[in-house]
This record gives sequence, structure tokens and C-alpha cells, in this order.
Amino acid sequence: MMTALILSLSKTERDEDHTLDGSKNDDGTYTILLFSNGSDAITGNSGDIIGITLDVSNTLAEGDYEIKLSDIVLSTTNAKKINLEDITSVLSVSVMNGDVNNDGDVDVVDVTAVANYILGQQPTSFMVKAADADYDGVIDVNDIVSIANIILYGNTTGASNVKRKAKSSTIMEANNDGIFVNNLTMQKGETSTLDFELVNMDHAYSGVQFEIQLPEGLSFALNNKGKVKVTKGDRLEDEEFTLSVAPQGENRYKVLGYYSDASSIPEHGGVLFSLSLVADENAPSGDARCNVTDVVLSTPDAQKIKPANKTFTVTIADPSGINAITMDDGTEMEIKETYDIDGKKTTGLQRGMNIVKLKNGTLFKVVVK
Repeated sequence: MMTALILSLSKTERDEDHTLDGSKNDDGTYTILLFSNGSDAITGNSGDIIGITLDVSNTLAEGDYEIKLSDIVLSTTNAKKINLEDITSVLSVSVMNGDVNNDGDVDVVDVTAVANYILGQQPTSFMVKAADADYDGVIDVNDIVSIANIILYGNTTGASNVKRKAKSSTIMEANNDGIFVNNLTMQKGETSTLDFELVNMDHAYSGVQFEIQLPEGLSFALNNKGKVKVTKGDRLEDEEFTLSVAPQGENRYKVLGYYSDASSIPEHGGVLFSLSLVADENAPSGDARCNVTDVVLSTPDAQKIKPANKTFTVTIADPSGINAITMDDGTEMEIKETYDIDGKKTTGLQRGMNIVKLKNGTLFKVVVK
């Protein structure tokens, strides 16, 4: 039996003085009753007398479904019974590609719904099949770009109007493209900037999505709204690029960024955005392996790129506790700033090689054993 529920029944002008009622039976059928306590006749010679609103399940497959009206009885004003033959009709069920909230329109509300779904939220009235706009069976940033193209151009592939068969996803090759993060050294209790670089020498992109897995003792700093603090890089100066980082539990974060106006990040390389990485006071010392996985890059015409997963290492160093150095003449000079060997500022001397700037401006290389 088709999964559908009668939401409501409505009368028309022909029977506005009548009583209309209905109930669901144990076998899933419905009984509908229209009558007049005063034996009033239904007005007119033809036309609708009852409106039925159906709520069709989101999981119902597309296709044609038979609706049958049976056991139809008409009663005249003088209580004469007339039995009519059964009536069969067809309900055609289809999904509008991109109409995620099932309101009959494809608009920015649908883009937002898909973004929220990807980030782990559960939007109301979410049509999974409509959200899978590129027909590949997975809902990701490529579907956001596809829906944006439907809004702007009336098709999933945008201005280029690349023809693509339904229910087939195009995953293009991009041997050089991907998300890269440099290794980082920081101390316990320190907050450091972690840069995420998009290298895209092969294609321009309108969307990017990936996950970050951090080990124990590391987390990303939050802003004053309780969200992960994100700083866009020079490549994302355009405010039209939406970028979010959402915790997924168990120290896992999902990154989602996209243009909804058919713009793109041109072929190049450089920092896409930065996050503030926090090392707990009790973080384990040593090398911590971090993973960047499930990377999806989406081109302006909604072609999908899936680069290889990447790893980077965050080395957690114990603070040395040293805040001054003694010169050859015995003078003790206070340290103003410290840097690691790559020139990145640190909060104090670390074990190993350091670059030290004294208060008088002098620079030294210092090894802490």
C-alpha cells in the first residue's frame, strides 16, 4: 500500500452547509462521510464536492500510484440509495531536483538546508532525494553547487550547461589539487594559528568540504558565539563565500565552504583559511598525528574532485620555563620574543633550536636541551 496520509478534508461551495468527516480504518483505508442533518441537497448539477489533501512520505519512490474510491453510496433527499461503480485514479509522485524543503521552489532556503544537513543538523521537511542534486547517492558540497546553479541558470551545471546523465556522478581527475596543512610545533597551554592551504593548479572551485580529526589534548578555539573561530585567507576575501567549521563529536570537525553565486576560487595555491589550535595544559607531549579526510572539491559546473586524504603533525613541547639568557660578560638579558626554527612565533623557549629576540632587539639562536 502507498505510504500516504490524509491530512485534511475540505468542502466546496456545493456542500458548504453539510457536515464532512472521515476516519482511518484498521486496514489502512479511509471512510469519508458527507451528509446534511436537514436533508439539504448538494447544490448544482456537477462539480467538486470534497477536497482531499494527501501527505506523501519523503521515502516514497517516484512513480504512479493507484487511488481507488470504492463502496460509493449516494442518498437522495428522500432517502433513496444509489450505489455507484468504483472509481480508480492515479497519483503521480515526483521529486523536484533541488527542492529540498518541498515547498515547490528551488531557492536559497534549499541551499541552507543542505549545508545544515552536511554539518550534522537535521532540518525539518528534508527531501533527501531532492538534496542529492547531482544524482550520485551522496549529499555533499557538490550538491550545494548544483542547487545554486539550478537557482541561477535552471540546470545543475551552471552557465557551461554540461550535459550529464541523471543518476551518474562525474568525479574528475586532479593530480595536483588538494588541502594541505603544514606541521606545527607548540607548547602546552598555547594557542597557535593553523593554516589550511588549497592547492588547485588543475581546476577552479566553487565548493570545498572535508573533515579534520584531532588527537587528544588539541581543539579549535571558539568565537564569542560559541562557534569555531574561522579566519578567511587572502584567497577568500569575497564575503560571498560561506565557510563553516562544525564539531561532529569525538574531536572531529567538518569543514564546509561554498559560493552560492557561481563564483569560484581560481587556479592557484595559498592559504584558504586559518583556525586557532589550542593545546591543553595536560596535552600529551610529543608528536600528535592529525588527519584531513573525505575531501570533496566542487567545480563551478558541479563536477566533483576527491583528492587523497592528508596528515599533518602537531608537536607538543614542554615549556622550558626560561625567560632570560646570560651573555658572555655575565649580563642577564630578558627575552622579549621567541620563534621556532621556521620563524613562527612561540610563547617561550622550546626544547631544541629557538630564535630569540631580546628586549634590545638582538637576535640569537638558542638550543634548549
